[in-house]
Amino acid sequence: MATSFKPNSAGIAALLVSGPMQAAMLAAGQDVAAEAARRAPRASGALAASFHTEPTTATIKTRGGTSRRASGRVIADVPHAAATEFGHATQAGTPVPGAHTLGLLAAAKSARGRRRT
Repeated sequence: MATSFKPNSAGIAALLVSGPMQAAMLAAGQDVAAEAARRAPRASGALAASFHTEPTTATIKTRGGTSRRASGRVIADVPHAAATEFGHATQAGTPVPGAHTLGLLAAAKSARGRRRT
């Protein structure tokens, strides 16, 4: 006897924005924030101390349009965070390369996800 799976689109959509899913995504973001704080360059320690997470809902493009999903956002909110992440130039014009702390972590998580499939 063959069984077939018939997805419940409304149920799946509700699951993707549910409280437990939001908690799981926020926990994953907290793991990334902790690792970013560990890897961040330390002149004063302010950048490392500024990493935190906040819950959010992302809208994802899908084949059928869009889908809303629970997510967690990792934030570094010191004024020099972007300059440290992406690079900048000194007042004398000397380029200072970016540390790419979050970028490297995002690439590592993406690579791990691709290996599982």
